[in-house]
Amino acid sequence: MHDSSSRWLWLQSGILVVCMAQILVSADGNVSIDSKNGILPEGTVRNQVGDAELEVLCRTTEKRRLDLSQSKVTDIGVTQLSVMKHLLFLDVSQTQITNTSLVSIKDLPELRSLMLNETKVSNVGLASLSQMKSLRVLGLDHCRISDCGLKHIRNMELLEWLYLNDTNISDAGIDHLTALRRLKFLSVVNTRVTQEGIDRLHLAIPAVRIRY
Repeated sequence: MHDSSSRWLWLQSGILVVCMAQILVSADGNVSIDSKNGILPEGTVRNQVGDAELEVLCRTTEKRRLDLSQSKVTDIGVTQLSVMKHLLFLDVSQTQITNTSLVSIKDLPELRSLMLNETKVSNVGLASLSQMKSLRVLGLDHCRISDCGLKHIRNMELLEWLYLNDTNISDAGIDHLTALRRLKFLSVVNTRVTQEGIDRLHLAIPAVRIRY
């Protein structure tokens, strides 16, 4: 790690981990959900939360933040998010979603933060994300992303935070990011990005903080 601001990074990331559903697991393993309010309790068995629970949650369409990370939600469940037009933050990290889910997610008009870490999202899916001009934060750690996929990100003019750790990107991919003039933070730990690529990005965006 080459960035001294890691403490600030984790604080910013923590703001995103919010769930607007209270999910309770009973002794017999059944899951109940309160769609109106609450925060996901510490120790909740997330892998028992799936598409059926998400359907109940989506009955309340005014929610602004939704954390479904490490759940059993699939592409089928994600299609139900289309009714949540005021959603600002969405985390589906470490789920079974694929590029198919991004077709539904791209139609969330107010979405500002999208965490897709450790999913099956690939370069093909990023083509859908290119239409999401309102995004400020995008997490793609451990995704099947390479240099050619980053050309779809260069059009996200408002993007400020970008996580690309443990992906197959190199300096060639970094060159696509020079168009992101509002970029404040980039994390490219365990990639093929070199100091030369970092220097080129700093030349284009002097204020950006880079963790590598």
